[in-house]
Amino acid sequence: MHIQRQDTSTGHVGTGKCRVPWADQLLCGGLHAEDVDTLLDACRPVRMGARELLLRAEEDRALLVLRGTAKASIVAADGDEVITELIGPGYAANLPVALGRSRIGKDITSLEPVDGLSVSGRDLRHLVQTRSGITTACLRTVLEQHAAADAERSRFAGTCIAQRVAHRLVDLATGWGLADGDVVRITLPLTQDELAAWSGASRESVAKVLHTMRAQGLISTGRRTLAVLDLPGLRRRCQASEPIDLREHLSTPA
Repeated sequence: MHIQRQDTSTGHVGTGKCRVPWADQLLCGGLHAEDVDTLLDACRPVRMGARELLLRAEEDRALLVLRGTAKASIVAADGDEVITELIGPGYAANLPVALGRSRIGKDITSLEPVDGLSVSGRDLRHLVQTRSGITTACLRTVLEQHAAADAERSRFAGTCIAQRVAHRLVDLATGWGLADGDVVRITLPLTQDELAAWSGASRESVAKVLHTMRAQGLISTGRRTLAVLDLPGLRRRCQASEPIDLREHLSTPA
């Protein structure tokens, strides 16, 4: 696969029929043209529909996301799914595994159609040994991913379920929201189970939080639809010292 520098008029790069978006975001950007060409020569294109497994945690390869959104998840000790993050264009999934620095990565599943580039661990490790520009880019990417994970843990430290759900709804509104006046409609098809797995909570707990938020006019929900009605109010819920009280919704044991 050959690639040229980005065509600023289209936001794409490529020659002939091969047009790859966001090539300047590969491995956090900053790669010289020769390194981009070398990296892409080692990759194979991936195009998957929504709700398809793109990469298994144990696979010795990395996935460079070019278009679309996917979830990165692990399986907890109790067998439940835990979504660690939502990933989009520019993200390099399972890079530590492909670099030989970790045995197990994360399952990567598309939430909407995804285009990407897959590179085997063997080929990537060879590039790291022979191309200093790619070595630096991989190191920078891994460090940025670790810093983002640390920031996420710090953001959620000491929060209750209601606050974590509020954080996730704000994330969805700002990252995958379509503004319609004061209303922000979430365009990403995330299920309630997935919202719970992303919030570190049970589906039942998340359902109760959403019920309360609807009653307070913060959000509206429908069949496979979610809209944020009061984004400033939702942001205040993220920082609230007195979280939403779920006790009124808990059933009394018989």
